Amino acid sequence: MQGSDSWSGPVQSAPPWAACTLISRVRSVVPSAQAAEHGDQPVQPAVDRLDDAVELRTQVLPSKEEWDDARPKAAAIFGATAAPLLSAAGVANLVAQIRTEAAPHRDAATQLVSQLHHHAEALGITTSSDRLRTAKAVTDLLTGLAGGEDHTAIAVLAACDVPTSAEAMGTSLKSAANVSARLECMNTGLIANATSLGGDHATAARSIADTLSAKASRDELATPLAAAIDDAEKAATELLGRAAAASAPPVPKVAEESPPPQPQQEPAAVGGEALPSTGHQIVSGSEDARTLLQRLLSEADRLDELDVRWRKR
Repeated sequence: MQGSDSWSGPVQSAPPWAACTLISRVRSVVPSAQAAEHGDQPVQPAVDRLDDAVELRTQVLPSKEEWDDARPKAAAIFGATAAPLLSAAGVANLVAQIRTEAAPHRDAATQLVSQLHHHAEALGITTSSDRLRTAKAVTDLLTGLAGGEDHTAIAVLAACDVPTSAEAMGTSLKSAANVSARLECMNTGLIANATSLGGDHATAARSIADTLSAKASRDELATPLAAAIDDAEKAATELLGRAAAASAPPVPKVAEESPPPQPQQEPAAVGGEALPSTGHQIVSGSEDARTLLQRLLSEADRLDELDVRWRKR
């Protein structure tokens, strides 16, 4: 019937292949469409069957340029991968990977920025250091990815600030918890005492401060911060030990006690008793004279003075 919008004739059922053709044409006409069940999460419907609860929606996609910029950053920072072809399914899958990987590190990344600011003076870093800029860029990115549509998340990732490299941001994200814990127990007093020494220790003190500052300023990918703090604390302990030893008064030497004098033993007398300390003796006869001379000779090394007189017949 011409000019009529209704048909009163018999209704013929379409062959099964027609439904498949219709679905295929819908997908080819709307390549960025997603099926959603009960207005909630996306589902993957069967090609030959669409449930009555399934609703076909058109998804807003990021630009090709945003997609190409976001994919390598997603891989370097979050370890998330996606095919080069831009599609609704690819976008949804990539964003899901990113958010799953980011969630466990969100609080630690925020804590890391706080700890770096708190210990900035002890570490010798500024807000322009690569480490602090990278940590801050990570927290900003996580905030941008927290909510919103998938295409918005891809746009945020594509446009995010990368202070040094995306790989450095990934390292900062994954190590945030361990680095924050090491900063929390850092012995700032020990390092401050060592680096403030002057005089003969000024050069060594300055070296500790400069070395820690240089290492802490680099991002975590370039220099692990926990090891840098360990080295600084060890060097500070050694330097303070040397300084304490140098400033201590000399320990007076204890005079060694001389052994008590041993009583000298009287040498055995030759031909009789030992000679007295002093004395005078007159003998007659060759035998007595010989005996006296032998006694004198046996003690000659102890004689201070000897007066000899004789008379021959």
